Amino acid sequence: MKTVNIFLAGAKDIIDERNAIKAIAHDFNTKLKHKIAGLNINVQSYENFNNNQLEYNDYIENESDIVIFLLKDKIGPITEKEFILAAEAYKAKKIPEIMVFLQSNGDDSQAANQIRGLIKQHLDNIYYVPFDDSKDLTMKARERILNYLWPTISKKMKTLRKIASVLGALSLLLFGLIGYNMWKNAKQSEPILLFAGGGSVANYIHEKCNIDIEQEKNSMYTRMPSNHAWVFINEEANKKTSDSEKHNNIDFIPICLSADKATESDFIPTSIRDKFHEKYSILSYYLGNDTLILYLCNNIWNLEKSNFEFFENDSNKLTTNDLNLIIEKYYKYLFTTRKGSGTLCYYQTNAMSKQNADSIESWLDQGFVTVYNEKSDLTIFSTDNKNNNKLFAIMGSKYYYHRLLKEEKEKKDTQYDYKELLIINRDGGTLYKDMYLYFVGEKDPRDSRNILIPRNIYDFIKRLKLSKELKESVPRTDNLIIPLNHK
Repeated sequence: MKTVNIFLAGAKDIIDERNAIKAIAHDFNTKLKHKIAGLNINVQSYENFNNNQLEYNDYIENESDIVIFLLKDKIGPITEKEFILAAEAYKAKKIPEIMVFLQSNGDDSQAANQIRGLIKQHLDNIYYVPFDDSKDLTMKARERILNYLWPTISKKMKTLRKIASVLGALSLLLFGLIGYNMWKNAKQSEPILLFAGGGSVANYIHEKCNIDIEQEKNSMYTRMPSNHAWVFINEEANKKTSDSEKHNNIDFIPICLSADKATESDFIPTSIRDKFHEKYSILSYYLGNDTLILYLCNNIWNLEKSNFEFFENDSNKLTTNDLNLIIEKYYKYLFTTRKGSGTLCYYQTNAMSKQNADSIESWLDQGFVTVYNEKSDLTIFSTDNKNNNKLFAIMGSKYYYHRLLKEEKEKKDTQYDYKELLIINRDGGTLYKDMYLYFVGEKDPRDSRNILIPRNIYDFIKRLKLSKELKESVPRTDNLIIPLNHK
């Protein structure tokens, strides 16, 4: 059993906030105890040590995996000593992870100034996260705790079946999507359509086709990196080739949203491939493409623009050489999507040098490069002391980026000013990633050259209106939906 120890530090009167963190751990342990064998979250605070300061100092320094500081109007001397103790332990051992949540009256409050001073003096790679109330704290703390746990969870998955279960459950927890019981227990006339995959594809469908898959009836959406979403297709393939009759009672039909091009080997293990192809095929549906964009703060832009190859001719384009210059020089201010996402994989394969592509994963593991999502807190950006502007270089795309940035830009908040730079290759061509839907089709018993599409997938794709009219039985030679090649 691996236990992740969390210590809650801060003033003793912050009761509701401590209970909110404990509730997150309880919720996680309860919902995932059958999914992840041997993983448990243990939350401790001063109450567990009978007010023995020496004991919980020892716990902070030698046993904690995460220390969470819950702060309000000011930081007392004991809390300050606990922060210094945790910071020194982290610098020596890279553990515990330190998370700081501050409820205050703005960036100029006494507590905000205190914690900035402590961070600047003892650590240079963390930032405090402001929160309004216990509900806001719960949302922000849950995301950060799960981000910390993600590598541990991935290592504990010994089979693809376990991965599929865990990633689905994690995504539901992390993004607050449709509850499992709501769809599992509902009386449906047909199986639920399970969308799983990256945000850029979901956003593309929303913006191009005016379809919000999070609001689709008789369906649910689990947001996760593209490569992880493929596991649901693997699970479906295993069901189809199982000798058990249970696969006839289908709860859901998976459809993967992928910004990374897959091959059949990504879905079908060699051991079941021949049996699977007796009746089924993996189908791919091409949606369109998504342009790579680096969202670069003006502060870095102004420092480096004279070095950029295309600055004089076209100020909204960035060569891959320039991109790699930024990655190497400003990696501590670099923000990217999670490992396994289609966006990051495409950057690694097509825009980065081999050295940077290899390095970025270790940088992510070490916390030098930050994972962002569309609504990450803006406080994750560090501040340039010279002119108080935020520093960031966000590796995103047209359909996936830090949306709060644009909101701040519309408010004319100059500290978040930035350039949207298209990434171009050596020939001057704009880099873009293709986007696909992947799902399982069944061979027509009357004519195996035709593939039968599940009715709810057929209806959904027809509503997209992205290409020519769909046929209910799709021949292998059709350019709209193509079975992945197999030998």
